Amino acid sequence: MKPWGVFEKVPGTGVWWIRFADSSGRIRREKAGTKGAAIKLYAKRKTEALMGEKLPESLRQAPAISFSDLVRIAREHAKVSGRPGTLNAAKVKKLQEWFGNRSADSITP
Repeated sequence: MKPWGVFEKVPGTGVWWIRFADSSGRIRREKAGTKGAAIKLYAKRKTEALMGEKLPESLRQAPAISFSDLVRIAREHAKVSGRPGTLNAAKVKKLQEWFGNRSADSITP
């Protein structure tokens, strides 16, 4: 019987993945390798979620980016793509006032 939250993404490959909810309730998937490793990793991630840890250490590899940096990148992309009118300047300004330099990964719906 297959344990809950452990699955073989492509049947027959021997590469197993886990699916779990972190402490904020967000559903995450993570490649684990063998079935035994996947079972152990799933148990570890569930324990971390119960202890209130937000993200597993292996999923947080890149440095946090601020909301202001995201806006700057979006503006650059809009200019390069030839669609600068896609960003509503008034709305973006209001959002920047509201979120400022807050970390983008801390902003939730």
